[in-house]
Amino acid sequence: MFEKILHVLRTNISLLAVVIFAFFSCESGNSSLQNNDNNDITSSNINHHSKYLAIKNYKSGFYIVIKNPWDADKTLDEFYVFPDSVGIPQEIKTKRIIKSPVKSAVTFSSTQWSVFLQLGEIERVSGILEGQSATIKKVKALVKEGLIADIGSESNFDREKIISLKPDIIIYTPYPTSNCSDLERLTDALCVPFADYLENTPLGRAEWLKLIGILCGKEKEASQWFSDIETRYNTLKIKCDTVSRKPTVFSDLPYGNQWYIAGGSSYIAQFFKDAGAEYVFSDDHSAASRLIDPEKMLLRAGNADFWRVTNSNAFPLEREKMAAQNELFTHFKAFRENNIIVCDIIKTSYFETAQYRPDEILADFITIFHPEILTNHEPSYYHLGLK
Repeated sequence: MFEKILHVLRTNISLLAVVIFAFFSCESGNSSLQNNDNNDITSSNINHHSKYLAIKNYKSGFYIVIKNPWDADKTLDEFYVFPDSVGIPQEIKTKRIIKSPVKSAVTFSSTQWSVFLQLGEIERVSGILEGQSATIKKVKALVKEGLIADIGSESNFDREKIISLKPDIIIYTPYPTSNCSDLERLTDALCVPFADYLENTPLGRAEWLKLIGILCGKEKEASQWFSDIETRYNTLKIKCDTVSRKPTVFSDLPYGNQWYIAGGSSYIAQFFKDAGAEYVFSDDHSAASRLIDPEKMLLRAGNADFWRVTNSNAFPLEREKMAAQNELFTHFKAFRENNIIVCDIIKTSYFETAQYRPDEILADFITIFHPEILTNHEPSYYHLGLK
């Protein structure tokens, strides 16, 4: 249920989210990539998988472009990052500039602060949203001790507390009408849109860690980290490219009487494909989620071999309770045969770490779909079967 709510808030953006972030639109939102004629910017993009993040070298620093996911002719933001020890070139002194490593960052998503943590730079994070909900012990302890401020929730964040933290940067989750000019004016911080959640491939989402690495002054470590992820992921994917049998799979639980499915070009669909499985909605070429009638869901997925679900509770899912909750579940082959692929979100810290471990998620799926390929893999996020 928790992940379904997240799908509604993040992928099918609700009116509430649009209103909440209505004052968050960066003033550079109408700028165009073609408008920058600075010849000192290298033409090559350091990123190769992300659609919405472009990183280019600029003299001793970096030129960053966050592309607009809703308007290909515009950008959400563009700025420069320079080491604190390097002087700012005269020709860009009027541009948006961040000095690295940043001393104080406020983050609006766990996929942002978790990179600081994994790079050993969590002390640079001064505030996070929903700090009380963190599942990683170190971060929970820092919030409890007041070393990281809990700045509230997406629907009710504490602007006064953010101002008091005097951050260098505020890393926020952008929405179609979002705007950060108000917070920039109040804090003198530079707001950085982090559009990772809109990437439709596992490596595309993971590649956003490079941006945090640059902000921390650890671009080399971050680049190597991603390179290792990419190598392991592609090595696993190749193992499944020639499988003769592709089991069928569908995903997610209904939320109340509403059942949302991920499009055939979505993030989770790409995992299924790379793990040698056939997603039952692969003919739906959308990347977004959409609502489907439960009866139609049964017609499409009733005979699927596997059913992937997430559990946001501290206790495990149980088949009997699920059947009692919704009798329709018992009509799915995957439910009857207990071929349910489960991710326990709290136990695995899924939302905080999984985005940057796509190779481990892929290995989990391969072990379930094709156990003959990976015989000794210990699950990291997904396991097969309910109690």
